[in-house]
Amino acid sequence: MKTNKDKNHGGRLKEEYRGMWAEYLCRFLEGYRKKGVTVKRISIQNGPAAVQIWDSCVYSAGEGKEFLRDYLYPALCAHGLTDLEIFIWDHNKERLLERALETIDADTDRMITGMAFHWYSGDHFEALQMAHEKFPKKKLLFSEGCVEHSKFAAKDQLADARMYGHDITGDLNHGACAFIDWCILLNEKGGSNHVDNFVDVTAFLRPDGQVAVVLMNRTAERMPVYLRMRGEVLPVTVEQDAIMTVLIDPGQ
Repeated sequence: MKTNKDKNHGGRLKEEYRGMWAEYLCRFLEGYRKKGVTVKRISIQNGPAAVQIWDSCVYSAGEGKEFLRDYLYPALCAHGLTDLEIFIWDHNKERLLERALETIDADTDRMITGMAFHWYSGDHFEALQMAHEKFPKKKLLFSEGCVEHSKFAAKDQLADARMYGHDITGDLNHGACAFIDWCILLNEKGGSNHVDNFVDVTAFLRPDGQVAVVLMNRTAERMPVYLRMRGEVLPVTVEQDAIMTVLIDPGQ
């Protein structure tokens, strides 16, 4: 179904298989739902500009828009799956706005919930800000990030925490609405993985209704911070090279 005849190493979806691929995705989603797994959102392709040693398929902006408009969205309608949120791009931040401008038009606007993005090429928070300003009704979703053991020390958890704290804060402050780590469940070595791309992950859930203020101090000095809410001021000191969370009960 791909030009390189391989599920890995990039390649492009052949035009004659676009309808079949859209139908397959719909059946895949229906299969999950029959098993009680509710899929709420999808992207057209993970890393559409990445030629990888693992599963990958390249889409230009035009190819992605045509597949969505002429094949995927009509198939979702035929299968009664239009409640799904559809995200475009799903790749590194710096080209997020460029892909959105090339994909979202009068025909596709109603089909697209938002833009998904990764962190692997750097911060690029300004790209999120520009995309948010240009498309304020579209969701900006961080859909993938990990600490790769091939690039960073597997045991340096403080450095890992700094990476996450810095990126989550920057993303949310520049228009993002959610941050999804990759992956949720791994073994003690950061796998399993069919190409030995081991990563480091943890996750937390806190549905208690309190206001959480996350503070990160990346300097070697203690940092005074003053939080103001409803006319009250709370002085806080963040220790050097630390991340902390202040919980505020809005009912108090």
